[in-house]
Amino acid sequence: MNRTISNEWILAGYALFAEGGLHTLRVETMAKRIFKSKSSFYHQFVDMDFFIQQLLDYHLVRAQELAQEMKKLPQLLPDVAMLLIEAKDDLFFNKQLRIHRQIPAFTACFEKANQLEAHCFLPLWENALHLGENKQVAAGLFDLAIENFYLQITPENFTLLWFENFIKEIVALVQGLQHK
Repeated sequence: MNRTISNEWILAGYALFAEGGLHTLRVETMAKRIFKSKSSFYHQFVDMDFFIQQLLDYHLVRAQELAQEMKKLPQLLPDVAMLLIEAKDDLFFNKQLRIHRQIPAFTACFEKANQLEAHCFLPLWENALHLGENKQVAAGLFDLAIENFYLQITPENFTLLWFENFIKEIVALVQGLQHK
């Protein structure tokens, strides 16, 4: 298999899936994006199911890379926020996995990607929310927030300012609960 051509297809499919989900993932659309023939797709990949598995594998590689980058960062705001803004396609791919959770392979990939990233994200999250001493509450709140996060993000609104406001709202909520 020609890795360069294969990678072009994977990147095009990854972006399409991130943009609109499973129903936008069409060979013809990808072919137009990378200026290849549809037959080139079938030469590289047996069928769409095999291709989708390659996309899921690629997503897990991207999640690992994102987690490694996150490990290097000192704080959630603005450091991790900027990293996540740069990794928009990865987040929107994950959002599509969440939307299509009725497909077991998508659920498994979503959960694995979140585990990889949460491992590095949680300490920064605990610090930002001032919950370092209560890791169980921080983890539970993270699980709730991640669902809300994926419900709210759109390509139009996902900016540094939006992310900062999202985190500030959660911090205010935690502070309000702590003062009760």
